[in-house]
Amino acid sequence: MIHYLRCSTALVAVFLATATVELAFAQTGRLAGLVRDENGDPIRGATIRIENDDIGARFTATTDERGYFSHIGLHYGTWQLVVEAPGFAPQGGEIAVNTLASGRSSRHGTITFTLARLSGAVSPLGNVSADDLQAALSAADALFHEEQWDKAITAYRALIDDVPTLTVVNLQIGAAYRGKGDFRAAVAAYGDLLETDADSGLARVGIAMAYLEAGDAAAAEAALLPVAQAPDVRPDVLYTLGEVKTAQGLAADAVQWYQRSLDADPAWGKPRYRLAQAALGRGDTQAASELLTQVIAADPTSSVAALARADLERLSR
Repeated sequence: MIHYLRCSTALVAVFLATATVELAFAQTGRLAGLVRDENGDPIRGATIRIENDDIGARFTATTDERGYFSHIGLHYGTWQLVVEAPGFAPQGGEIAVNTLASGRSSRHGTITFTLARLSGAVSPLGNVSADDLQAALSAADALFHEEQWDKAITAYRALIDDVPTLTVVNLQIGAAYRGKGDFRAAVAAYGDLLETDADSGLARVGIAMAYLEAGDAAAAEAALLPVAQAPDVRPDVLYTLGEVKTAQGLAADAVQWYQRSLDADPAWGKPRYRLAQAALGRGDTQAASELLTQVIAADPTSSVAALARADLERLSR
């Protein structure tokens, strides 16, 4: 089953249609959807960025002439989506892909995204067809997953050159720069996205993580604090602030941010696992065991659930 969790108030509302995910034996899912304009007409060449920070997975899909997109191979867990099309206001949100009681069950359906056209804007892809755009994105993503960072960056930049409105691709460029350890360039790439989408929580988290990976926790905190008090703040912004405080050795402050992240998304295992680790640090094994058990129950196939099982096994010895 797939649930729509939240959407930034700065973005147009996302409308959830019938069910959305197909589940298979390999414990992966197929996400399918439609992207329409305000008149209900399909938008071809819209770009859908799909990310799961728990497992470090990032994928790209584009819509065809019918406004349809799909991606096969989603691991269970929380996924972030950004939908963008030339000449339209972007949308962002999260979905939770959950396990079913029986591995032989499946559910079908689509998410429908309705994008609002920007005032005075047009939405051509120029001479780039939707199929060609999808092929180019898939090729760039393949280079990214093979950790051929420089080639992936070149491929993503070529996409922006061909379709300048695809600024969301800067998320991948920033991630590739982080992969190769060029944190200054990563911050610049995320900044390029913020120039066209100042409310991009994914870009702000990317900037903070680049600073944190570079050893500059103060800069990471400064990048996130301005948006952390917003009523629609993303859970991953709050979680990353917890990581910043952990890096600074401020355990009590970290717990507060992890708890806020969990309050914002009770189904997310990562902040709950961090709270369990904090309880272990305090010597409160009972609270830690309860939290670890909840992590496993929330998402039994995730990487963080595997860590929770290992911790529970050690506690039982």
